[in-house]
Amino acid sequence: MARKAINHDNQRVQNELEQVTLSILSLEARNAMRTVIQDAAYLGKNRVPEEDVYYILRNTTELSEEAVLQSLKTYRQMKNMEYPKGKSSGEKYKRICTEVAKSFEGILDNGTEVHGLRKYAEKKLLTNEQIIAVQALLATSVDAQSVIDLLITMK
Repeated sequence: MARKAINHDNQRVQNELEQVTLSILSLEARNAMRTVIQDAAYLGKNRVPEEDVYYILRNTTELSEEAVLQSLKTYRQMKNMEYPKGKSSGEKYKRICTEVAKSFEGILDNGTEVHGLRKYAEKKLLTNEQIIAVQALLATSVDAQSVIDLLITMK
């Protein structure tokens, strides 16, 4: 008697990856994905491409074997590549995608962005009161660490 398949809810990761391409994925997320793929002993010598896993995570709300295979088939057809047809390939892709999704969820739980360009977003400027406070501190000839500490508290 076969056990019931457990599907992973991928909605949170999919929402975060909505505007993110593989090329602008953050370094932390990219390294996490590579580590999970490279450390997966059950893949044997045939590793799965990062592009396949990323496309599946970005376009599938629930990671079930059928949904993963359908998403992979669509991606591979768009790229004019052959796609796996066997049941074992579906199980392999589902398992690796689930592990990468859990890894991405861990990154998001830590407060790290998966969008690599958000760190270059426009920053919040100092208010006039904060500028006056920094200038007053600099006028008293204090050490640099005191100025840094004041700026950190203003963050």
